[in-house]
Amino acid sequence: MTQSQDIERFFRSRLRLSQVRLLAAIDDLKQLKRVAQSLNVTPPAVSKQVAEMESELGQKLLRRIGHRVEFTSAGALLARHARQVLDQLDRTRIELTELLSGTSEHIGIGAIPTIASFFLPALVHDLRARSPNTSIRLREGRFAELAPLLEDGTLDIILARDTEHRFSANFSQRVVMKDPVAVVCGQAHTLASRRGLTWKDLDGMPWILPLQGSTTAQFLENLLAQENIRPGPGSIESISLAVNASLLCTSSLLGFTPLAYIRDYVKSGRICVLPLSTAEIQHEIKIVWRSDNTNPVTSLLFNLVHKHASQL
Repeated sequence: MTQSQDIERFFRSRLRLSQVRLLAAIDDLKQLKRVAQSLNVTPPAVSKQVAEMESELGQKLLRRIGHRVEFTSAGALLARHARQVLDQLDRTRIELTELLSGTSEHIGIGAIPTIASFFLPALVHDLRARSPNTSIRLREGRFAELAPLLEDGTLDIILARDTEHRFSANFSQRVVMKDPVAVVCGQAHTLASRRGLTWKDLDGMPWILPLQGSTTAQFLENLLAQENIRPGPGSIESISLAVNASLLCTSSLLGFTPLAYIRDYVKSGRICVLPLSTAEIQHEIKIVWRSDNTNPVTSLLFNLVHKHASQL
């Protein structure tokens, strides 16, 4: 039997929905042990399903890297389309629920300011395309302000960064992406084009500082202490994306920020990323939700969050 015939037979009679869900879970979690836990099966059962697909297709789908796995090109293609299949199934389920109940669904989405501006517009656009009758409630604020709204059901999920406060007992969380942190400045800044730039060149310069006591502020304080430099007079403490981006573009201020937060400004050339090591510091962007959430739109929303995170 030829390879094309193997593929034809696999898609016509062998592929199961459980394998589609498995591919999406592997894409999300990257570890077979965590995949097994999320699907309530054993790790050998996960490995067996992967081996069956590889045998049917005559192609390796995964490669191991330490404790993690990554897709081969064939596996990545299957995983991408598996997520699209699950999105369509979720949309069908939601529309059928609405049809039979005669009601429309509602979903509440919260996000902290350093995520809302670059994540929510595309997320809402896709959600409306896939579930046009769903009413959407958006809230932006610090996690401590959003958590009570998740607790009382006003929100169904929160998009957050490092959530170090004490969680409610019925909250769950999942990391959806890593966001590197970098030192940045406006394109007209004296350091933007300096060759052989070192941390010492930043000594005494004014910064846009993260909120005191935040994880980002702690990261920056440690880095500056390690390099034995201090922010100069005229520094500003701010967490406003619009204000910070404008100040970076038009002033001599330096910034220390997650890259996804300013990605559009970097792409347009208005903000420059300085070639300085930040010790591979990364923020995690997470979904937080109530474990007892039964909103039928939530699983579709999870898939869309993962989709957009993979594109950043």
